[in-house]
Amino acid sequence: MVGIEASDRDSGFRIFESMNDRGARLTSVDLMKSFLLSRAKDGQQELNASWRAMIAEVTRQRGDADAPKEFLRAYLISQHADIASGSDVQEIINAPHIWARRNLKTLGLTQEGEPYQAFVSNLIDLGRVLGKLTAATKQPYEMNGASSLYYNHVNGATAQMALILATICSGDLTSTIDEKARIAANFVDLLVVHRTVNDESTRQDDLNAEIHGLIPLVRRCPTPTALSSKLGALVPPDSFDGLPNFGLRGDNRSQFRYILARLTAYTEIEMGHKDAIDQYLSSDDPWHSEHLFADHPGRRPNLVPREFRAVRNRIGGLGLLKDSDNPSIRDLAYADKIEWYRSRNTLLAALSPHLHRNNPSLRRFRSSHELDGVLRAFKADEDIREVVEQRGRLYRALAGRVWSHRRLGLTPPPADATESGGRSTPHLPTPGPPA
Repeated sequence: MVGIEASDRDSGFRIFESMNDRGARLTSVDLMKSFLLSRAKDGQQELNASWRAMIAEVTRQRGDADAPKEFLRAYLISQHADIASGSDVQEIINAPHIWARRNLKTLGLTQEGEPYQAFVSNLIDLGRVLGKLTAATKQPYEMNGASSLYYNHVNGATAQMALILATICSGDLTSTIDEKARIAANFVDLLVVHRTVNDESTRQDDLNAEIHGLIPLVRRCPTPTALSSKLGALVPPDSFDGLPNFGLRGDNRSQFRYILARLTAYTEIEMGHKDAIDQYLSSDDPWHSEHLFADHPGRRPNLVPREFRAVRNRIGGLGLLKDSDNPSIRDLAYADKIEWYRSRNTLLAALSPHLHRNNPSLRRFRSSHELDGVLRAFKADEDIREVVEQRGRLYRALAGRVWSHRRLGLTPPPADATESGGRSTPHLPTPGPPA
């Protein structure tokens, strides 16, 4: 063993950095901290204590050892990366501390002392914000309307944190940060759903690349109102026109279940029932997409098997059901299924005529949401194409409510924003390089 004595704290940080950047397996966060504090000069002890407390909180909220590094990545990408360069994001993801050392001018670290103190203080402040945001990803968090943080976490849109941090300005009040986080997370949720129903990739890398592409647009956005307008202008006006034709495939089951879960939960809440979205999306007691029509083409001789299966797999031919319930009804005829659905969630139970008798809550819901003709029962021998078509329209109408501009806090573009048709036709940003 060799003892090394530092003459002062500044020398101690420099020795720590020099020794551990040459072989010892310290994390990029450790190396980043030692580098920054060694050049901060005054206030190193206080900054170190605040840094350690922030990292401990981020780690506790996220619940894994990678939390500090994920925060450092999100911070550097949100505040300083040149997204358009095509390389900064990937370099930060690979080695954030090395990218920072190579880009001191970009970080405003042109001289030691005060610039480093200000940089570390800002980083710590945003780390505390991230700890709070991470806590909201654990379950639907209705306070401040932050449920989309949870939904995006479920859907693997991890870049939402960088997007939210990018919107924050120095001096923002807690209420302002909460509102910006709500708007940004809601937009990401809408982005995921929009890509899903339009058969675009929802792989994590592709989602994150598109989210990162939004950062220059919203970076240090002055107010929630400005953020609402910037993101609202990107929402296509026909987001859900294709939903009735959206079909279940082997590679979109989780996204399919997500959309059905949100529509089912919304309907249950509007009917005065308990919000069970956390159960619908849970992996511990899973729910799945239930086919209304069993896979027996012979029961519908007016359709060839291939057409029958195509119609059967459209979203209007499915509902949400517990996995444990499926084996007992999988092969039942449609007439038997709709009777069994009577005791299940409203979107399934509404297939039975019994739910519509003496049910003022259902009548109010149908009227207030303009669902006459689509939220209705069907005869046992109804043409499968008619059932699926009408149910697809029902789901499209509900999706328009769940992901409406007003509900998400997004300001729609003006109606005359285009030269033709009187409708705005904005496009989401072209995805950047995979990140």
